[in-house]
Amino acid sequence: MVDRKKLATLGQRLGGPGLALGLMIALGWAVATFPAFTLWDQAVLLGLHRYATPRLDRAALWFTDLGTVWGVLPGTIFLGGVMIWQRQRQQATFLILAMLGALLLNLGLKGLWQRARPQLWEGIPFLPDHSFPSGHATLSMAFFLAVMLISQTSPHRRWIVLLGGLLALLIGLSRLYLGVHYLSDVVGGWLLALGWTVGLYRAMFPPVLPQVGDDNAG
Repeated sequence: MVDRKKLATLGQRLGGPGLALGLMIALGWAVATFPAFTLWDQAVLLGLHRYATPRLDRAALWFTDLGTVWGVLPGTIFLGGVMIWQRQRQQATFLILAMLGALLLNLGLKGLWQRARPQLWEGIPFLPDHSFPSGHATLSMAFFLAVMLISQTSPHRRWIVLLGGLLALLIGLSRLYLGVHYLSDVVGGWLLALGWTVGLYRAMFPPVLPQVGDDNAG
């Protein structure tokens, strides 16, 4: 009975992350295989660019910086240090592995698909790396997911979820607004972060299963 429960629990816990990673791979394959996909992506960016203003330009740059050097990176270092100081070593290890793994996977997948970045209007900064999946989307979503997962018992969890989800969304949208990523790049980054971070958490923090004698208790 216990073995069946373990197998069922394992399948349930890996099913969601596996589905997210599978969808990300399918999206990458579709982007690389069907030129019409890129045409649709371009239409989304051009439609968004029609609403560009100097004020939105500044806001987009501010939010995009939160996805790396001014937000996610210092946030990871700070929270990791706090958790180590509070002797929450497993949580700190999870956060560091989540971010490091997300970064390495993102770089590897960019090298695999080698999708060229969009260049649809003047003023888009040149970036030497590839486009799919978005690094900003991957790292910001991985960070906020990791924080949400390790704060499940926090009395502020609702606000953490709302704020983290909103920031991840705005960081992803900022990459579209600036014209440095397609929508499929951002969605691919979110899926990669979801599959990796949740899968890692479920591997590092397995549920406590009842013992054999507990089935007949009571």
